Amino acid sequence: MSTRKIRILLVMRVSRNLGDAIIAENARFLIQKALGVFGRRKCEILGYDLNCNDLTPLQFADCIVFDGGGLIRFKTESAVDSQIVAILNEANRLSIPVFFNAVGVEGYEEDNERCQALKAALRLPCVKEISCRDDIGTLQKDYVAGSSVKAVPVFDPAIWTAETYPDLSNKPLSGTIGVGIARSDIFTDYGAEGIDHDFLLKFWTDIIDELDRTGYNWAIFTNGLDSDEKFAEEVLAAVGHGTKVPQPAESEDLIRTIRSFGGIIACRMHANTIAYSMGIPGVGLVWNDKLTLWGYKIGHPERFLQPEMFDPEFVVATLERAIQTGCSPVTKEEKNSSLQELKAFLNEYAVIRKGAVSLKDTPVTDYRSHLVAPALGGIHHIYRDLDSLGAFDHSVARDFKYLEADVRLTSDPYPALIHGWNEETYAKLGLTPVPVTDADGNTVLTCPPVPMEQFRELRYYGKWPATPFVELIKKIQENPKYFDPKDPKVRVRVILDVGEPSPEDFRNLLGHFKEVLDFRKMNPELFLLRIPSMEDWKVFQDFGLAMEPVFGAKAYKTGTAEEKRARLMQTVEACKAEGVTRISVPAELWDDASAKVIKENGLKAVVFSYQTIGDVFRALELGADLVGSHFDSPKRLTDMTKA
Repeated sequence: MSTRKIRILLVMRVSRNLGDAIIAENARFLIQKALGVFGRRKCEILGYDLNCNDLTPLQFADCIVFDGGGLIRFKTESAVDSQIVAILNEANRLSIPVFFNAVGVEGYEEDNERCQALKAALRLPCVKEISCRDDIGTLQKDYVAGSSVKAVPVFDPAIWTAETYPDLSNKPLSGTIGVGIARSDIFTDYGAEGIDHDFLLKFWTDIIDELDRTGYNWAIFTNGLDSDEKFAEEVLAAVGHGTKVPQPAESEDLIRTIRSFGGIIACRMHANTIAYSMGIPGVGLVWNDKLTLWGYKIGHPERFLQPEMFDPEFVVATLERAIQTGCSPVTKEEKNSSLQELKAFLNEYAVIRKGAVSLKDTPVTDYRSHLVAPALGGIHHIYRDLDSLGAFDHSVARDFKYLEADVRLTSDPYPALIHGWNEETYAKLGLTPVPVTDADGNTVLTCPPVPMEQFRELRYYGKWPATPFVELIKKIQENPKYFDPKDPKVRVRVILDVGEPSPEDFRNLLGHFKEVLDFRKMNPELFLLRIPSMEDWKVFQDFGLAMEPVFGAKAYKTGTAEEKRARLMQTVEACKAEGVTRISVPAELWDDASAKVIKENGLKAVVFSYQTIGDVFRALELGADLVGSHFDSPKRLTDMTKA
């Protein structure tokens, strides 16, 4: 008899719109609450990104829960309905029971191909129940009528936010008004004529003028999307004074922001639901019927304003009345509605599924020995290539033993952890590219290294501190979880990737490595160093560093497939000639032919990098020794596959 835990696959939308993250966390909280203490011991809740385009994890699941939000839709964001259809077809093939938790329904069209494909998938035998937060009539009449699918009305689980995040929800309200801005084309995308960029720019500046006139403090905020942030910055510039809250990076950041307000005027659905859950009155600007339906659900339809009501004085007056009246609480039965439906589903279907794949059916059984966290690891299926100690802590907590760190020189020059000096890392660090004039007299933008003093003050996405190389070494040395000089067991190993530096920069980097490791009395064998070229190999030998070398071919991103393979073969020959046993292979080159060549020559392949479990499994099946995995950790894969 199996003793493994029951695997509940929680399907969630992952994006910089942190309302999605809060939906997922509320759903996880409700699953845990529904299971109870005894049930939690028997079950494993495994997150699954709706947009990952990888059906591999489904074969391990015993049941599936979709977290909630506007999922039954087809007019916008085609990836949403197409992924749901793919997941449901695979779940049906594998006989995995499915529950939709408090989802939104956004229309129905008999002659729309995508709508009908979604309808057919929702009626599959695997779908046991759909609980609905808003348009239950359309769901029951148009989508599931005549099928075995149960469809019931519930409240949006975001009303549980205060309980899901208890440490963030108990500070006193302030008098500041939150001005929650969404992208400038959101209304026109949903058919609101005339509510375009120019209208909204003036509307928001007039709203703020009215708040100023009536004596309110205010601050602009967003739910985190880059497109929302761009327009919010434009509004702030047009106003010419005041404050915009920094772009939130994690769900906790958004909740803290909303919790700091005494009232809000906001476009985004979950800015309004989060505020309501914590007793903060708000006015919603309706670009989608889901906001109107939410207003009726909580007994305040008058606070959710249609585009024809977008008069700044009226909007602010509506907010003032809301602040004076407060929030009408839902009943205990209404609040528990989503919990009770989820509990009933889990009681019946959270059981070990016959035929579910387990550890014995996977390429390896010890993921700690084979997975590498690239750039110190990804966070929340959103952020990657951070090279920050925050990512390091996150990865080690998820059982990574091998981590990769990108090291480049600052302008001073000192070694810093950064995934290259380029536009992408500049954007992540909030730096502005530097304009220079090229030889033809044209102005081009460049991203040069900055001094170490400036680098130390930078933060990725405004949250995770940029990390000098020496700080990584100190982190490893000073924590016995990572390194204990009295215990030879290797707890973590770090692969250092220096890119393709100039000969002078490579010598500088090696000199710094040797100096730091000698000073900190660190065993160099804890580190592996990717050697970019044969010339660099000779320099490396001269330095006498005891780091384990990993050979990698140059310029993988240029040339034809044949040219890339030729470079790979050159690296294989160099490894054999120099007695190097590890070779670094880019993911796009790791296939049957490459694997065969490397295996026949007795080498161990280090393959970078993948974002899905399916790709990781395929890389391991081909014989890779180490595989870079941005988001799927040893802990996640072990929890998903263990017997």
